[in-house]
Amino acid sequence: DRSDNRPVIIENQLSPSDNDHLARLLIYAAGKDAKLVVWLTSHLEDEHRQTLDWLNQRTGEDTQFFGVVVELLRIGDSLMAPQFKLVAAPNDWRKQNLRPGQAPSETIAAREINREFRQRLDAKLRQQGVIPGQDREPAPYRVIESPVTSVRYVATWSKLRHGLELLIAKPQPQSEELFHLLQEQQEGIDAEWAEFGSGIELRWMGSSATPRIRVIRNGSIQENRDAWDDYQDWMISQYFRFKEVFDHRIKELANG
Repeated sequence: DRSDNRPVIIENQLSPSDNDHLARLLIYAAGKDAKLVVWLTSHLEDEHRQTLDWLNQRTGEDTQFFGVVVELLRIGDSLMAPQFKLVAAPNDWRKQNLRPGQAPSETIAAREINREFRQRLDAKLRQQGVIPGQDREPAPYRVIESPVTSVRYVATWSKLRHGLELLIAKPQPQSEELFHLLQEQQEGIDAEWAEFGSGIELRWMGSSATPRIRVIRNGSIQENRDAWDDYQDWMISQYFRFKEVFDHRIKELANG
């Protein structure tokens, strides 16, 4: 780090995080006496994010651990471009590195809205007999139970939209292989999906390290709190719809 000559360790992993790379990260950091430690991955698993948070809480102020997820984005017909998303960092570093013009109170307010929305969504899921996953607070998503551990159903929301998606979290190339196997059944899947009659089409997104199939619709949880019940009921209905269409296919393909 040129600002103060602190050694930096960066572990590059172009696949979902795993224990082997966590061990490497710590071994390299110890061997180089690093003060800044960065883990770059295509998906940071919850237990590994929690480990980085724990390390940040237990180590001194001069040692910092960061988890960064790299995604690929394309707008229209443009070339693919990387986007780096910070998902784990020391609390004091977050406070010092807010976006220009972003007041701390705004950040806290958005975090509290996310937390409240998730708590209400969790309560509704439990009423339906569904067990919510353990996600990072206050991230704008909720992992929901799925037929196999490497495939996740995820309720997502943002400032503009909310949705439900099937996310394939297997390491590459297994994730791409499973996605392509599902694509081979796309005609039958789309026909079965259309039988529900909502008019919402599935979006097949296979260009990232974690391929996904999603449905989304407009609606902001921050700007329209009165519509939360409608948003959450819709997301839960889409979850059960996904299970009806995909559960048996995922089990068959995963076991095959």
